[in-house]
Amino acid sequence: MRILLAIDGSEHSTRAVQYVIRLKDSLRVPLQVQLVNVQPPVPKKELLFEGRLSELHRLEEPFRAEGAKRLTGAQAALAAAGIECQPHVEIGEPAPVIAGFAGSHHSETIVMGTHGLGAIKSLVLGSVAAKVVHLSPVPVLLVH
Repeated sequence: MRILLAIDGSEHSTRAVQYVIRLKDSLRVPLQVQLVNVQPPVPKKELLFEGRLSELHRLEEPFRAEGAKRLTGAQAALAAAGIECQPHVEIGEPAPVIAGFAGSHHSETIVMGTHGLGAIKSLVLGSVAAKVVHLSPVPVLLVH
């Protein structure tokens, strides 16, 4: 089973990792886990300040390093449970990046935590989880 496990470093994403670990024991097929952390895009003012789009890779380096750091705990927990995973750090708006990644990597399910925003706040701002559910080409399992 191909699972995309979205990690943001929160307590909710830690619970999602634990859910996938428990899921492993109930499945009769091996898990293939793609760990994904999405970092925000480089602010446009930074691009303008630097003056060249060719510098984008250099400007993204600290974001990619932060994303990799946020994946280390999940990688260690999955490895300890005997689950192989491939880590990925992407740059962009989280919901469309996660949904697009699931489609392009042939994921069968997205597993992610939810922050449990209140009803009013959720209506005004929306949540990444709600947007992923709306955009995803595959089922989304939300772990609270």
